[in-house]
Amino acid sequence: AGAGIALGNIPAGSLTTTYGPRFVLLAHCALFAGSAVLSSAASMVGASLTFPCFAASFLLLGSAESVGILARQTFMGSTTQSSMRGRAGSTQGGVARCAATVG
Repeated sequence: AGAGIALGNIPAGSLTTTYGPRFVLLAHCALFAGSAVLSSAASMVGASLTFPCFAASFLLLGSAESVGILARQTFMGSTTQSSMRGRAGSTQGGVARCAATVG
């Protein structure tokens, strides 16, 4: 996922600026779901293709996550009041950490 995050960070800003954070968040969800389907399909393919399917799903997952994080922060920054942005950002970060711990 680390290489996917690095590759996804390159176009993340221009995608969010061009298409807007809402569309990019929806694309993030679609890419995340595609990564999950590809990862689950890796066990159904032949033994010689299992590792490439897992590698592709992790690249897709990382790039989707890096684009999604930036779009989420952009969306929060544009929709919350300036006096509440710090609280909203820290709440989102705390919920993300709890979800990563549990899930």
